[in-house]
Order: sequence, then C-alpha cells, then structure tokens
Amino acid sequence: MAFYRPHPRQRKMPQEHIVDLEDDNMHLRSALETEVKSSSQYTRRIRELERDYIRSSGSNSNSVSN
Repeated sequence: MAFYRPHPRQRKMPQEHIVDLEDDNMHLRSALETEVKSSSQYTRRIRELERDYIRSSGSNSNSVSN
C-alpha cells in the first residue's frame, strides 16, 4: 500500500452544471417576481394613503376656515 490513492472525486459533467444553473435561475426568477409584485402592491398602497391624507387634510382646512 505504498502507492495508496484516495478515491478520485466525481466531477460533474458540463450538462449537470447547466441543469443546476438553470434550476437556480428558475428559483431566483420566481423570488424576483414575488418581490416585484410585493413592491408594486406597496407602491399602490402608499399612493392610496397619500391621496387619502391629502383629501382629509384638504377637507379639514376648509372646515377650519369656515
């Protein structure tokens, strides 16, 4: 056993790397789509709240001046 060799590592074939990368890409795209949807919903909600605030501020200032 003077020339003992450890078991060689099994290397992935390029095709396997491509499949792994495509799988990672799919998961990342899905996560990105979820974030974009959430961001759009938050943006719409903020605009809605700003409009409501402006309306309520405008109606309060009119009633105070009368």
